[in-house]
Amino acid sequence: MSTTNQPEVMMTVTPAAGVEVRKFMSQEGVDPAVGGLRVSVQPGGCSGFKYGLLIEDAAAEDDLVVDQGDYKVFVDPFSA
Repeated sequence: MSTTNQPEVMMTVTPAAGVEVRKFMSQEGVDPAVGGLRVSVQPGGCSGFKYGLLIEDAAAEDDLVVDQGDYKVFVDPFSA
């Protein structure tokens, strides 16, 4: 994972949302030691952006990784 010129990402994941993330990771067989929730911002939508949430097996090489304790959140540089 590269850390060169990456912005700091601060986010809040509510306890209820964390329960759902862990539930979906378990259902998809994703190992919380390496996998997690991807949060993305993409061009499009009514306001010019749309947001995405996915469960992923592992972070991409250039992702920012935000440790949430028992799972991780992955954010690509564009979305950050």
